[in-house]
Amino acid sequence: MPLVDSLDMRGRLIIRTRNRQDAVVEEITADNAIVYTGRELVAYLFTGQPHTVSITPISHLALGSDGTAVHPKAEDTALKAEALRLPIGKMDIQKAQDDSTARAKVTITTELDFAVPSDRDSLELREAGLFNGEDRETSVMYNRVVFPVITKTKEFALTFIWEITF
Repeated sequence: MPLVDSLDMRGRLIIRTRNRQDAVVEEITADNAIVYTGRELVAYLFTGQPHTVSITPISHLALGSDGTAVHPKAEDTALKAEALRLPIGKMDIQKAQDDSTARAKVTITTELDFAVPSDRDSLELREAGLFNGEDRETSVMYNRVVFPVITKTKEFALTFIWEITF
């Protein structure tokens, strides 16, 4: 009997809204799409082959205001309307069981505190993505997710928890 396995990468974003007393007042969960550039990034990291851009690990969470659906083909390489980019706060790797298959699960956590937005009253957020750098022109997008609009004000903070299973 042949042994068959696949690298079915999956991701889920959990967004928690917290009030000033640090209580969670809302939680949104959205499954994301691992875009082609993200799959390619993993392939280049796996093989060590040279690439036209810097092949480095994921380091930033970007947020934007466009709710356009994720495109499954290679054209989806950036957020549609990026508003800000944050360094990732914490990363953990653990073992996860999926049916009979042991998988690696990475949990990424980033905070968007009460001070954001600093330059206006509110900021509409509808999309997020993980990138391997701060520079919008040279970094590689790993995944992208669209979620119901969140109008961010200084009245609450957001915690972004991204779970990616390999």
